[in-house]
Amino acid sequence: MERINRNRVRSLETGAAVAKPGQSQKKATTGEGLNTKDVGETPKMEKFPTPENIFNRFCEQVPKFGHNIKDSEWSRKLFKFFHDWGVQLGYHVYCKKEYGIQAKGEWLTIDMLWAWESGRADYMQINDVALENENQDTWKNVLDDEVQKLISTKAILKVLIYYIAEKNLNEFVDRLRWYIRGTFPKLAEEKYLIILGVQQRGDYNFYGYVLDNSADLIKQLEKHVSMPNII
Repeated sequence: MERINRNRVRSLETGAAVAKPGQSQKKATTGEGLNTKDVGETPKMEKFPTPENIFNRFCEQVPKFGHNIKDSEWSRKLFKFFHDWGVQLGYHVYCKKEYGIQAKGEWLTIDMLWAWESGRADYMQINDVALENENQDTWKNVLDDEVQKLISTKAILKVLIYYIAEKNLNEFVDRLRWYIRGTFPKLAEEKYLIILGVQQRGDYNFYGYVLDNSADLIKQLEKHVSMPNII
């Protein structure tokens, strides 16, 4: 049975830096040797991602994606950002190879995985982060597809990014929590970060829900993101 690195789990919960293989704890703590270009404005101390960290960094990136671009281009920019960030943190990143030169290809159609312990994902691996993004499908299809994929994946933090009409937001969250509650087995340490974007007059309101493995709400996040004016 896969042994969980407790220091790694604590780092995801608290944001504490943990040394990568071959890296001293001093370098992990100070962020020495990390290139933060293209992954948003960050403090000098690079931390392992907490749900709040991921939510805030994602919201920082959204204005850089641009107005009125195709869904495929939006997804490419989103996954390129998460690919580069994961690589900088020392992860093996599994996603389509078009999203980064170090991408290792999708695994079991999961949009993106950050794996730590080995160079390949397998059925026994517990990944640190699993990410699914959907731009335009109906919320009921997202529950049956992307949400089910995340539920079935062994990961400590499971992230869903989805764009939804405000009128459907509460019902979607309630149904999603019901899906999570009814699923077994699950990891004791696993958490979910649900990021829902509601477009309003060209800008976005993003709502983040951090849930434990029983779908109980740990924290709720909210941020308004203004998109740059295009002349």
